[in-house]
Amino acid sequence: MTSLLGDNCTDIRVTSVLYNNIAESGPQNMTDGDPSTAWFSADERPHVIKIHFRRPVHVHAVTMAFVENRGALSCTVAVPSVPTWTMRPKHALTEPQTFVAPDNVKAVALNLLSIMIPRGSGTVLGQVAISHLDVVGVEAQPVPHPAE
Repeated sequence: MTSLLGDNCTDIRVTSVLYNNIAESGPQNMTDGDPSTAWFSADERPHVIKIHFRRPVHVHAVTMAFVENRGALSCTVAVPSVPTWTMRPKHALTEPQTFVAPDNVKAVALNLLSIMIPRGSGTVLGQVAISHLDVVGVEAQPVPHPAE
């Protein structure tokens, strides 16, 4: 297994960015490897992180680290035709937390991974701030077509 956010990831989108300042608070800060940078949401509305992949993947785990006082009480991952996968971060913990996908999620080949955060636990406007995000898994093997 390997990180799926390298060459196979086309982009990461979020529902909002603090003060619309993409350079300082945008989603790229979750994957830049610098723990001093982070994505900061603009407010307390529900947030969605959408990760698009070039080729289908099987997700095995998601790792996130939250900024102090701007965590999440729960996160859900929507996977087509599979019950929702709920992750329950320890919102006071700023170290990376890894959430292993259930087997029914691992079995589905995905081009899009959506992580929904209903509301941040942040003391500042109910914000969410994530300083580290990684998705680990494997690329899906192409389905062979029977010879005609």
